[in-house]
Amino acid sequence: MLQVTVSGNTRDELVSNLMAMVEAIAGRGVAMPVATPTACEEAAVEKKRGRPRKDAEPTPSNTAPVLEIPPSTASSVPVLDSTPAAAGPVTFEQVKAALQGVAAQRPGDTAVTDGYKRVAEILTRYGYKTVKEIKPEHFEAILGDCKK
Repeated sequence: MLQVTVSGNTRDELVSNLMAMVEAIAGRGVAMPVATPTACEEAAVEKKRGRPRKDAEPTPSNTAPVLEIPPSTASSVPVLDSTPAAAGPVTFEQVKAALQGVAAQRPGDTAVTDGYKRVAEILTRYGYKTVKEIKPEHFEAILGDCKK
């Protein structure tokens, strides 16, 4: 069974498209007209609506790194040092990465917010409430606290 769909904006265009389709099927070598999608069809194809499926894998930006350490070494959990050894001055990005390492979930954590509490303790020592408020003169001191 062969199913064919022919479309056109006017009657004459529909008839000419239909005739071209018949000739193509009959094998007469007539070139088939190429249907171009209308603006409505393009919008329908490009626009995705609704919530993504639950079985979709999470994006890397939504997942936090989890450091798994055997229980025997849980008492001496090392802090993730995500700052490269740079000879120059400490940047905001380095401090931010170090604080993210402090906030990462560890085996001894009892709640999801334990890492954020550790970061909040470091920030309150210097009188800050958010990471964005950190001034450049405190970058090295905060980075040192993150490595402890």
